[in-house]
Amino acid sequence: MCNLNLTSKEDSLEITEPSMLIRINELFRDDMSDEELYNATRSSWRVSLNRANNVEYALSVYKGIVREVYLITAWQEADPTAHEKNNGRFEFIGNIAEDTIRNKYKLKSVKHYFKKGNMAPFMYINS
Repeated sequence: MCNLNLTSKEDSLEITEPSMLIRINELFRDDMSDEELYNATRSSWRVSLNRANNVEYALSVYKGIVREVYLITAWQEADPTAHEKNNGRFEFIGNIAEDTIRNKYKLKSVKHYFKKGNMAPFMYINS
């Protein structure tokens, strides 16, 4: 049996922009359209608007891997008809991030940002 001592690059990935890691583990499917992935990522979160307004990017995360990166342009109250419990929930409006940011994070691991046992659906980084 070969015992390789590999240094994982994923543990050294550092997010340098004000961002949110948004876990979509329960909603993700391999065959999701771009629009379905966007909608699963953007809505409906119990965020502090003061803090969320400082975030530039939303990183859509499935099982610790970034699936897409969005530039956030605004936050709004979540559509109350889309979810049963939207009291105090918000969603972002955005677009796919520019290629330099997208290529920096897409399909990269962010597992090291989530401490064992952390079940929060999102996490602020640098905000």
